[in-house]
Amino acid sequence: MKTTIAIIAVLILAASTSFAQEERSLIRKGNKAYEEGNFGKAADQYDQALKTNPAEVSVYGNSGAANYRNDQFEKVG
Repeated sequence: MKTTIAIIAVLILAASTSFAQEERSLIRKGNKAYEEGNFGKAADQYDQALKTNPAEVSVYGNSGAANYRNDQFEKVG
């Protein structure tokens, strides 16, 4: 019984780590696109990161800035 619980716990931790890695990758891609002046692509990357983890509050500011610079004012906020 303890072995089964331990295995389940390890699988849950592994799954959450893979989602975090995907989310961080999307944020890095968004940051790179923003630095290159490609604000539409940056906003798309940030939106995908938010879909992966809506609780990642640091992305909301990045997304708002990218949408603002891309004249997508209705998406800012």
